[in-house]
Amino acid sequence: MKQLYKKNNVEKQKGTALLTALLIVALVSTTVMTMVLYQRINIRHTSLITTAEQSKQYALGLETSTIGYFIDYLKDKYDTEKNRGTPLMALPFALPATAIPGGSVNVIVLDAQAMYNVNNLQDTKNRVGFIKMLQAIDPKLEQQKAIQITESISAWIKDQQNTTTNDAETYANAIYPYRAPHFPMVSISELRLVAGVDAKLYNKLYPYLTALPQGKTPINVNSAQFPVIMSLGDKMTEDLAHGIIADRNDQNTFQSIREFLKVPSVQAAVINENAVTIASEYYIVSTTVNLGKQRYTMYSLLQISKSKGKMLANILWRSRGTM
Repeated sequence: MKQLYKKNNVEKQKGTALLTALLIVALVSTTVMTMVLYQRINIRHTSLITTAEQSKQYALGLETSTIGYFIDYLKDKYDTEKNRGTPLMALPFALPATAIPGGSVNVIVLDAQAMYNVNNLQDTKNRVGFIKMLQAIDPKLEQQKAIQITESISAWIKDQQNTTTNDAETYANAIYPYRAPHFPMVSISELRLVAGVDAKLYNKLYPYLTALPQGKTPINVNSAQFPVIMSLGDKMTEDLAHGIIADRNDQNTFQSIREFLKVPSVQAAVINENAVTIASEYYIVSTTVNLGKQRYTMYSLLQISKSKGKMLANILWRSRGTM
């Protein structure tokens, strides 16, 4: 009996040892697999960071070469007189895509003054024209809604004591409450926070609006599109705006403000000469780098000026992914 008991006890101990060994192997295997998984994640994370940084350097290099190209073009074109310049190349324009190891880079230059500077709404005299532009961009937008949006944008960028809207309550009751800065917009993406501007309307407005540091930026009549032309005068109509564009197309470009003001459609619309220009001071350079499976887009706002006979390009800001 004693021998049988010892034999059974030994068998039980063997079974326990086997289970313990299997458990240890399972734990070790799980630990190793977890370490391998985290190693792969870290390697991928490092790869993404490295690629993003490499893309950034490509974008900065492309920005520099584009500025150099621009400066060379403008050397003999720029004029320091009233109009600040002479008519430039048609914008936007794209430089040919350039192949790089593992991808490609390309650049598009946009005329920032072909768009409407929302910071111009600091002056209440510009509201009527802005309302006309909103309805030109979105014909289904009701007049009262366009007025409300215009007043809300104006209140967003003006001193709090000079605002008359009740938008503060709307912002305070949002899921994530916030306040209007009562300061000029730095990025047009701020528009998405303004009362009355939903994602659908924002996507329609985005191609025609910008946020420039100057509060009174003239619109370039040589490159502005129809909706922006609609903002130029309180008496502007669709027919007059199309007439201005037709005259521009016939002459290729307006060579001076005086020439522009002689156009019958311009005279009928009663456009203030200080609200327009025939050459721009601000440009947006959009650089896109496709490297591997990543896309890196950088926007740069340039201010072109002339000092002591030299052309200067000042980069006012850079932004990744949005203007």
